[in-house]
Amino acid sequence: GVSCGVDSLHAIASNILDEYPSRKITHLVLCNVGSFSQHEGQYDYQRELASKFAHEVGLKYVETNSNLHHAFPRSNLYAVKYSLGFAIYMLQKLWGTYLYASDGYDFRDCNLSEHAIENSSWMDALSAICFSTHSLSVVNVGLEMERIDKLREIVDYAPSWKYLHVCESNTGPNCGLCGKCLRTLTALEALGALERYRAVFDVDSYLKRKSANYWWLCDQ
Repeated sequence: GVSCGVDSLHAIASNILDEYPSRKITHLVLCNVGSFSQHEGQYDYQRELASKFAHEVGLKYVETNSNLHHAFPRSNLYAVKYSLGFAIYMLQKLWGTYLYASDGYDFRDCNLSEHAIENSSWMDALSAICFSTHSLSVVNVGLEMERIDKLREIVDYAPSWKYLHVCESNTGPNCGLCGKCLRTLTALEALGALERYRAVFDVDSYLKRKSANYWWLCDQ
């Protein structure tokens, strides 16, 4: 999956040079099953970003755009992992192994009584196993890692310097002001990698608001 977020880029960077031919990544896919249809122009921006990234790293690129979220209206947070399973199955003859970029929740987070109706990402560890069949292996990548650890690994992956996209709006370049942008910027600063990401963030603007950003971080 090539959303170009932290989880996605980590899954790609950590597997693109796999020494075993059968496990090397051959295709990148952008699946729109509701996640990229919450704002006007969101899907168009994401698909342009994803296709450019795929071309740069030399991998085949696939797009799927479904009306599932219109046919069955529901909270995207509640359904996103199951909707993604639907998209994977629709192209299951293409995949031998599908690398499933984990949000970082492990088996300790799988609690039906608390999370069944909130956010399906909490069921990450279990859902990937349930999606696997005798002919399709769905592998959770990054399940054991915190986001800061994933960032620590991708800051040395040069394509991320031009394509990392974490913004909540998803309709254009990273705004640098929303919660997702700020947590990423402060993490990149902590890792000493902020300067590498000038192509995707307004680093100067972030540095001018440094004190306010730290207060925000502590408040979280």
